[in-house]
Amino acid sequence: MSTKKKIFTFILVLEALVIAGLIAFLFYLNSDTVKLNRQWKLAQNYLLEEDYEQAIAAYEIVIQIDPKNTEAYLGLAEAYAENGDLEKAVKVLEQGYKKTKSEELQEEKELYVLELAQDSLYLGEMTEQTEKVEKSEMTEQAEETEKSVQTEMQDITNVLKAYAETFAMCNLEGVQYEYDFIEDTGYSYYMTYGLKGVIGCLDWIIVDIDADNTEELLAFILQEKDEGGNQIAVEVYEAANGGVELVDSMVLLDYVLGSNEDVGRFRVMLKDRHYICADNAETAFVCADGTLYEIRICSYDGEKLVREVEDSAVGSDLYGYGKEPENAGFIQKLNELGLYQTADDFYENDEISINMADTGMELLFEVQIDNSFDYQMGTKPVATCHLIKGIELD
Repeated sequence: MSTKKKIFTFILVLEALVIAGLIAFLFYLNSDTVKLNRQWKLAQNYLLEEDYEQAIAAYEIVIQIDPKNTEAYLGLAEAYAENGDLEKAVKVLEQGYKKTKSEELQEEKELYVLELAQDSLYLGEMTEQTEKVEKSEMTEQAEETEKSVQTEMQDITNVLKAYAETFAMCNLEGVQYEYDFIEDTGYSYYMTYGLKGVIGCLDWIIVDIDADNTEELLAFILQEKDEGGNQIAVEVYEAANGGVELVDSMVLLDYVLGSNEDVGRFRVMLKDRHYICADNAETAFVCADGTLYEIRICSYDGEKLVREVEDSAVGSDLYGYGKEPENAGFIQKLNELGLYQTADDFYENDEISINMADTGMELLFEVQIDNSFDYQMGTKPVATCHLIKGIELD
């Protein structure tokens, strides 16, 4: 073998030995024994330096490596105790005793238990005295706060009530609308264009409709439509800036007391004093045949009125309407709002109206329309409104 080959071989062998040595050294550094000794020294140093959080972390690593290391349990318990957590120190010693059966751990645990009991007794006496003082102070503060809140709420109620009393009220009780006699070639009939020129506030209520512990004023307004007929709108007012402000408004019922609306009724209700509900069922029978149905429900989120659900239909025969696929979402929403009876009536009986048997229902007002028309007697028809208010149903 030549000298160059010998030198090259020697270098390869030397490199292999160095690599093997490094690998062995790395294995040594990562061995459990080395880790345990390193963490043990760290734990002891941290404990001496009163860095208890770091000491706890180091002792826990030691215990992970050597679950039967009695000294590690003692050190960990001491770190917890010095850190102010005697209960945790006791638990550590209990766990250590289960692993090691060391009487030393059991004895140390009893000392900590005794210390914990003494601290608890002292704290209990101090806590009792402190609680008496705090309870007295809190009671006084609570009473003052409650009085302040009640006074503020009453002030808001009074402000809203005073504002509501300025509304131009519209009392429909006994209001009538008459009919014109129409004569066409070979045919004559009576026809009405509905109620005209009667507008204003039908009713109002002060209620915390958005559950924010502050009351709002709801006003229900009868207003004329440009194209004929009338609407019922809800307006929400809040006390603000030393006065009352209109926050939002929304049409509740789109068509009432209009052309050929000869008989029927419309209603406005509250559900759980949170949802504003309205329904309408007005029938034409003098010169036409059919019924207009409406259900509309909305809520107030503190900033604006939100339409929750609505449905309307016109016809004289709605058989099967409730089971039509496109109405499934409407029924689901009724159930989500807790209007279970209303949903059942809609699905099973094709009834498009709010069932007052649903829980939490409160009738604010109802307008009924009667009609004097009699086919046999040939009397001139007159539609008469009757106002019903304030019926509460559980």
